[in-house]
Amino acid sequence: MNWQSFKEKHTLPTEVEEAHKFIIQLIQYRKMHNILSSR
Repeated sequence: MNWQSFKEKHTLPTEVEEAHKFIIQLIQYRKMHNILSSR
């Protein structure tokens, strides 16, 4: 079993994208929270 072919079969770009979007939203949420709590 070739590692490269294994990775190619098991990469799920959509899941990675969703996770990336989620992280961005989390960062934005924390920024908003900091702005609101600093008032």
